Amino acid sequence: MKNMIRLIAIFLMVVISLGVYFGCGISYNYMEIDKYLLDVGFWGTILVMHEDNIVHLRAYGKADAEHNIKNTINTPFYLCSLTKQFTGAAILVLEAEGKLNDSDTLDRFFPEYDKCKSIMISDLLTMMAGTGDFLSELQSNWLSKPNFYAPIIESIISEQSYIIAKYDGDPIGLEEALINYDYEDAIYKRISVEMTESLILSEWDGNKSPVFTYSNSDYFLLGRIIEIVSGKTYQEYITEKLLIPAGMTNTGFAESHGAAVPHNDTIEHLSKGKYQFVFLYSAGNMISNVDDLSLWLDAYFGGKLFPISMLEKVNGYYNYGWHVTNDKRVYHHGEMKGVRTYIMYDIGNKTKVIILSNKLYNDELPNVIISLLSQVE
Repeated sequence: MKNMIRLIAIFLMVVISLGVYFGCGISYNYMEIDKYLLDVGFWGTILVMHEDNIVHLRAYGKADAEHNIKNTINTPFYLCSLTKQFTGAAILVLEAEGKLNDSDTLDRFFPEYDKCKSIMISDLLTMMAGTGDFLSELQSNWLSKPNFYAPIIESIISEQSYIIAKYDGDPIGLEEALINYDYEDAIYKRISVEMTESLILSEWDGNKSPVFTYSNSDYFLLGRIIEIVSGKTYQEYITEKLLIPAGMTNTGFAESHGAAVPHNDTIEHLSKGKYQFVFLYSAGNMISNVDDLSLWLDAYFGGKLFPISMLEKVNGYYNYGWHVTNDKRVYHHGEMKGVRTYIMYDIGNKTKVIILSNKLYNDELPNVIISLLSQVE
C-alpha cells in the first residue's frame, strides 16, 4: 500500500510539472503522449519509468465495456507473448540449478521422437528449431486436420444439443443462448496441452531453421521441458521460482485469474473467453498488471531470480523470450484478438516502458513513446 501511495504521489508530481519530465539522462513530454493516447482511443494501462522515477502512469478506456467498468492502474491484462520471457527465465533458473543445459538435445525430454536428437534447447530459445507455429497452423489450416478437430467438434455438438434441450419451449431463451455461445473459446477449451504437444512434434519434420522464425511452438515445448525437469506444473514452477521471489502478487495464469476483456471495434464476433489464452500455455497464458511487470524487470535484471552473470546468455537477435538490440535494450510484443502488449527495458539507462491493452492499438505506439524519451546530454 505504501509503495502504491508513493507511485501515485510521484505521478501527480509529473502531471503538476506541466507534463515534462527531466530526469538524470532523459526527458519525456507526458502531456504530448497523453493527448496522443486519448486522441487514438487507447484502452489499457501505460507505465514509463526512469530508474526509480515514474514518468508516465495512467489507465485509459474500459476494462469491460459491456458492464461499463473502467481500466485502472491495477487492472490485470492478458500478457500474450510476454509470457515467453517468463518461460525463458525458468530455463535460466533450471540451468543455474544444474538441472539442464541449453546444449541438451530434445530427445532427453521427448525420447519417442528420433527427430529430436539433432535439436538443442538453445534452438528453441532462439526460435530456430524449425517446429513451425501451432497457433497460426490451427487457426489457418484447421480443416486440414480432421483427426485433431473431430473429437472437439463432436463435443461442441453435444454441448449444443444440451443447450437446445435445456431451452425446449423457450425459443427466445434458446436464441439468446446460441447467439452468446462463444464457439472460438469452446474450441480452445477442448485443446489440451498433450494434444498440442503431439501435434507439434508429429508434424514437425525435424529440420532446424537456418534463420530466426517466430514460433509459439518452440516456447510451448520449453514449457513442457520445464515440467518434465522440475516435476511440477508450468504454473507451479513459474509461481515458486519467479513470481514469489519477485513479489508479483498480481500476476498469474489465464485459467485461474480474470483480466480486462478483449475488445476490438473492427471484429464483430470477438471471443471474450479466457481459453484462447489458456490454450497458449507457456507461449502466452499469463496475466499481470504494469506494477507487477515493473517488479519483474527489477527482479530479472537485479539478480533476484538467478545469478546476474546468467544475463550474459540473453544475447543475439532473440533469446530467452526477448528481442535483443545492439544498444542494450530488450523488448517484446504480444498480441491476440482484442489484446496487445509491449514491454521494453533499456539496460543502459534503466528505463522501462510497459504497455498493456485490451484493445488493439497502432503498431507505432511503442515507437512514439520511446521517441519522446529523448536523451539529455
